[in-house]
Amino acid sequence: MKKTSIGYARKSIQVRGLENEQESVMYQLNEIEEYAKDRDLQLLNIFSDIGYSGVFKSRPELNNMLDTLKEHQKENGQKVDYLIFYNQERLARDLAASIELIMEITELVHEVIFVADGVTSEVKTFRENFLINAARAAENRTALLNKLRQGRRAKIVYRNTYRSTFKPLGYVQPEKKSYAYRRPSTRQRI
Repeated sequence: MKKTSIGYARKSIQVRGLENEQESVMYQLNEIEEYAKDRDLQLLNIFSDIGYSGVFKSRPELNNMLDTLKEHQKENGQKVDYLIFYNQERLARDLAASIELIMEITELVHEVIFVADGVTSEVKTFRENFLINAARAAENRTALLNKLRQGRRAKIVYRNTYRSTFKPLGYVQPEKKSYAYRRPSTRQRI
């Protein structure tokens, strides 16, 4: 009998200039499917949250995945063998949420796998590595938010443009140029 597995992918936002192929949900899904196929695992389902931040523990597809894991355990009397993520950052980008989720998940599956990280919950150093990576993911999120904030600020300062209803304190709207149509002169000089 084939061992059972479920996959999960997540992508919160698509930032122009920071997006690369390995961050896309399609790439994550393909990697999860290949991992299951290479190891002859029965992939029961793949869940993917697109547009949801990893800071929040409650996400629609993540909740569906947890419910599916619970239902599988009730119906079959056994846990799902493997829960496959592309990498740890796809689970959560907040330290507290990561810890809560992994504790809940490890009660519902035999083994958690992070494909890109090459880590499974069966490794002796899993807990230590998990905590380090969770802290790193939270730090990366903070750095990304700062980069976006700086980009917005630079747009205001250097391009003198601001597109929003509420202008920031101290912002002065530049004078608008007049583009009134002027009819060409009909007189010709001789």
